[in-house]
Amino acid sequence: MNIDASNVQLTAADKTLLTDLKTNIQNFMNNRKWTNDVFNPEERIKCNIFITIKSIPAFGSFEATASIQSSRPVYESTYETTLLNFFDKSFNFVYQPSQPFDFNENTYFYNITSMLGFYAYVILGMDYDSFSKLGGTPHFEKARNIANVAQNEEAGWTQGESTNNRYWLIENLNNQQLITVREGFYIYHRLALDTFTKNPEQGRKDILEVLKKMNQARQYSPFSILIKSFFLAKTSELINVYKEASPPLKTQAVEILRELDPPNGEKYVQITSSR
Repeated sequence: MNIDASNVQLTAADKTLLTDLKTNIQNFMNNRKWTNDVFNPEERIKCNIFITIKSIPAFGSFEATASIQSSRPVYESTYETTLLNFFDKSFNFVYQPSQPFDFNENTYFYNITSMLGFYAYVILGMDYDSFSKLGGTPHFEKARNIANVAQNEEAGWTQGESTNNRYWLIENLNNQQLITVREGFYIYHRLALDTFTKNPEQGRKDILEVLKKMNQARQYSPFSILIKSFFLAKTSELINVYKEASPPLKTQAVEILRELDPPNGEKYVQITSSR
């Protein structure tokens, strides 16, 4: 967890407040019980939150952005795969000295705790989806509830302001017409990556089918933030997955990847240029 305030001029009081905030965020995310399931310490989800302070209009008032990332290990390997890589450009909040970190998914107390709770449930949902088909549904429903409660409070929670915000992220994750993307998340991670060392070519074929279904879903929602977020997390991984594929699979993969992810289209050419 990191708070970057290098682009703003800080007073001594600001520095103290941000240090206190960082400690409270870490305690909130790590020590709160987010699910009734029991995990060993080594099974806890790895996540990172990088907050960048853009301005401080008044003491304790922060305009910021945030990058939220989470990952999980791949079975029978030392590799960790990124599950979520999301950039929140409206991570604005007020935090005062000794402010409690009150939170309830059904009540809006503070934007900072609503945003952190929202992402905690999104991270949980993504992780559960990667281990069981649609396993993250209960967590995504909680995140949607937080978004609904907060929608009239601050930027980032409403439909009309952007296609790339918290509203649309959780809308996509609960949208039945994008359900194949979430189903593909399970196939990609549990059936393909987790068995990749045993049967890499089958894993590549499974992932290709996931990409095909994702392309079909994209016809319904061409600006889907869920699909965009997938490729923010997976571009380099997909290149490495298909670099050693058979020539026919390489060709198919490059064709569909360039169609699904135009901003990174030229990067995927690496797949067919490798031997």
